[in-house]
This record gives sequence, C-alpha cells and structure tokens, in this order.
Amino acid sequence: MKKILITILLSITSLMFAQTAINIAATNFMYKRKISNDKWTDWSPILKISYKINIDLENKKIVFINQANDEKTIYVIKNEDFSKDDKIMFLVSDSKEKSYIIQIVSLKDSDERKLHLISENINRVYTVTLL
Repeated sequence: MKKILITILLSITSLMFAQTAINIAATNFMYKRKISNDKWTDWSPILKISYKINIDLENKKIVFINQANDEKTIYVIKNEDFSKDDKIMFLVSDSKEKSYIIQIVSLKDSDERKLHLISENINRVYTVTLL
C-alpha cells in the first residue's frame, strides 16, 4: 500500500512499484528561523546545494547526503501519513532525538516537488527531483 501511494504521489513509472526505497536530489533550498515565540525571520535567498536524499521505508530511515563532502544526516521515521494525494508526511527524529516533520509536496500541474523539513525553530524548503 505504501509503495503504491508513493508511486502515485511522485508520479513514478512502473519501475518504482517493486521498491521500498527511493532516491531524490535536492538542488536548492531556502530557510527561515524562529526568532521569538511567534515571530520568524523572512525566507533566506535561494541557496544552491547538491544533496542526495534516500527515503528507506523498509528500514525506517531518511538520509540526507551532502554530495560536496559526503556528510550524512540520518532521520529515523517514527510515523508516516500517505493519506493525501499531493503530500507525504513523515514524523522523524535525528540522532539527538530532536523531532522534525518532513513533507514532500507535489505541486499541481507541475513536475516540481518540494521537501519541507520543519522543526519548532527552523523551516527549510528544498526543491527536489527523482533520481
């Protein structure tokens, strides 16, 4: 069921039906930070990056790999929600047990997808494509 929903959401061809892990690339991102209880900074300028992101449902991990220096950030999937047609959501934690929400959103009438990495103090938005 999970594989089918991911396939539909990400508009994957029939090659994806047998996979429990997918790889995506992030080419840029922007962010904003919380500066007080309910006040956030403006969005940063768009920053160029080269990240590979592996979503491994079988092992309950999402790994961000910085292609420039091979630095890895591993998030453990605690919960997932595949109920919306245009959005996948994961509740994850990092190695310090800090909680995040990761959302992958498909934009209607476009091949573009956004990955949101959200915590209580920072919100990052990555432009992603399927590898």
